[in-house]
Amino acid sequence: MTLQQKPTVGDFLLILFFSSISILSFIKLVQKRSDKLEVVVLQDNKIVYKDILYLDKEIKLRNAIVEIKNNKVRIKESQCPFKVCVNTGWIQGQHQQIICVPNKIVVKLVSKKMKLSGIDSVTY
Repeated sequence: MTLQQKPTVGDFLLILFFSSISILSFIKLVQKRSDKLEVVVLQDNKIVYKDILYLDKEIKLRNAIVEIKNNKVRIKESQCPFKVCVNTGWIQGQHQQIICVPNKIVVKLVSKKMKLSGIDSVTY
């Protein structure tokens, strides 16, 4: 003995609700990935490099080398004593930054949305 029930209006509303949430989530994810991040490198409080993150490049500074590769950035080499900036490793998301105090170097990632929001950094 099998019971078969016809779908009700509530069933269709649930299907519509979950489908719309899935589609909106996908659209939001695609928009987030399309945000263009810029790498900004400052030395002695002056911008020495500013370009999009997606270009692989090495930037030679006075006492350090900054490497951009695979949509990430890091300080590859530095002549500072403790090498905290080198040990920070790769950064790839907005609001992240690497600071080398002895060499007065700041490497940060900014997006156009961040420029409009007025937020200059976030602490984790």
